[in-house]
Amino acid sequence: MKIDNLNMNMSIENTKTVKNENQINSFEKALKEAAQNGDDEKLKETCQDFESIFLNMLLGTMRKTIPDGGLVEKSNATSTFETMLDEEYAKSMAKAGGIGLADVLYKQLISKYK
Repeated sequence: MKIDNLNMNMSIENTKTVKNENQINSFEKALKEAAQNGDDEKLKETCQDFESIFLNMLLGTMRKTIPDGGLVEKSNATSTFETMLDEEYAKSMAKAGGIGLADVLYKQLISKYK
């Protein structure tokens, strides 16, 4: 039973890595597209998406520091739910201003492309 859980956790981690790589590739594509079209609004949205990816990775890393245990054993469904919840938290945080990464990135990129 423990080996199956370990294999499932490794599979989830691999899926997260692939998903993060896909998000970064789509960020690069959207960034180039916004720069070529001179679309400032799309550039700002893309910067927020990047901050969302960063915050999601940050939340996931922070969640790993919490030791397992307690009244209820953690299941794969719980892990999936927490991952999805972290994604939504990250999106909401980035739209609300986040940690300011999107603004700094936008200012840097807008000066580069204009």
